[in-house]
Amino acid sequence: MVKIITTHGFSLYSLRKLEKQTEPGRMRIRLMAVRLIWEGYPATAVSDILGITGETVRSYVASGNRPRRLFNNCCKRS
Repeated sequence: MVKIITTHGFSLYSLRKLEKQTEPGRMRIRLMAVRLIWEGYPATAVSDILGITGETVRSYVASGNRPRRLFNNCCKRS
């Protein structure tokens, strides 16, 4: 089971807002993967929805659980 263990001060609403402001591409998919896991979707469902592997989903969530890793090279929080 893949879990979000830190929110970096974001709510689901603010994470979704950041996701929508992010240019389409890998960073946006990363944010979507983290948000979907946070919303309770299993990693297999997230991988199917986003067209990425389960291993990639787990990797994105693991990097998101490390302080400041997920949001590096992305939009700044407002």
